[in-house]
Amino acid sequence: MGGHKSRSCSGYATPTKPIPAKSAYACIGNGNPNPNGLYYLLSEHDGKPSYYSKTGWFLWWSEPGEAWVINKVIGIATVGYFIRILVGIEGIYNPGGLYTGNPQIFAHIE
Repeated sequence: MGGHKSRSCSGYATPTKPIPAKSAYACIGNGNPNPNGLYYLLSEHDGKPSYYSKTGWFLWWSEPGEAWVINKVIGIATVGYFIRILVGIEGIYNPGGLYTGNPQIFAHIE
């Protein structure tokens, strides 16, 4: 009478508990300037997690704008930024200000 493990068709165990919040995201694409790289959990901003990259970029939620933002300054949409309005953190971002291109954020699995 031990614990029950769910199994998928491939024989690997599937989770039976909720999956915790993501601790890292990856950015790829053709943004200019280039925000590509890994983004690590930093803290919270406007009630949601915020992230940083080792190349000096931030990924954060803007409550007033109801959008996810990628730029060089957390909390302020400066002269350039990438933005994803009214949807989840993962997906394609649109340029704003002086930035061009469309980087994409997706969950990073280590």
